[in-house]
Amino acid sequence: MHDVKRSSLRRRLRPLAGASVLKYCFLLPAVIWIVAFSIFPLLSAFHYSFANYVLGRGITGYVGFANYINVLGSGTFWYSLFITVVYVSIAVPLELILGFLLAWLVNLSPPGFNLFRSLLTAPLFTMEVAIGYLGITLFTSQGGLLPGILSSIGVQIRGLPLPPGGWQRPSCWISGDGHRSSF
Repeated sequence: MHDVKRSSLRRRLRPLAGASVLKYCFLLPAVIWIVAFSIFPLLSAFHYSFANYVLGRGITGYVGFANYINVLGSGTFWYSLFITVVYVSIAVPLELILGFLLAWLVNLSPPGFNLFRSLLTAPLFTMEVAIGYLGITLFTSQGGLLPGILSSIGVQIRGLPLPPGGWQRPSCWISGDGHRSSF
C-alpha cells in the first residue's frame, strides 16, 4: 500500500523533474511580474475599497459598503461616468473607422504610396533610432556621460579595446535597444 502511494507520487512528479523544470524557471519572472503588478494591486484596491484610508495614517477602520454607497450617491461619479461613455462612444468608432480607412489605403497602393508608407511607418523606427543615438552619446569615450562619471571618481579605463564598429552595439544593448537595432 505504501509503495503504491510512493509510485503514484513519483509518476505525478516525474513531469517536473529534469529539463522540464527549466520551462517553469523561465516562466517564473513573468508570473512574479503579473502577481506583483496586476493581481496584488487589484486585490489591494479591493481591500482598500472597504476601508477608511487616511493619507499618512493608513487604514483607520473598516466601513464595509459605505464607500460604494457614497460613490454611487455622488453626482460627480455619475457625471464622470457620463463623460467617459460619451468619449468612448465617439472615440472608439472614429479610431476604428480611421484604422480601416488607412489599412484600405495601404492596400490600394495609390500614387505617392511610398511616401505615405514612409510617413505611416516612421513612428515604428524613430524611437529606436533616438534611443540608439542616446546610448551612443552616453557611452562614447570622447565626452560621454558614463566615461565622464567614471573618470570623476577616479576610474580610468585605459587600453580598453573598442568592439568592432565602436561603442554602438554595447550602448544599444545597455540601453535595451540592441535586439531591434541595425548596429
